[in-house]
Amino acid sequence: MTEFHRSSARVTLAPSPGPMHMGLKPLLIVTFAGLVLIALSSAFLLGLAVVGLLALVVGGFEVFRRHVLRARLPAKPPAGYLITGR
Repeated sequence: MTEFHRSSARVTLAPSPGPMHMGLKPLLIVTFAGLVLIALSSAFLLGLAVVGLLALVVGGFEVFRRHVLRARLPAKPPAGYLITGR
């Protein structure tokens, strides 16, 4: 029969954790990534606002052209006017 004896040596799995220290490099990377994300989001929103203003200008011009400029032009004769003469 075999006997097993416990050893008296202590086994430590990991050193005891000290106070948590964050390095400067990861903090700078995260800060830079956040600033880039904010800059890209801002640029996208500004571009979207410019496109919206452009659509507003084009739509306003179309409304102006239809209602103001057409009112000064003579009305079109009805369809078949040249054929019947009425």
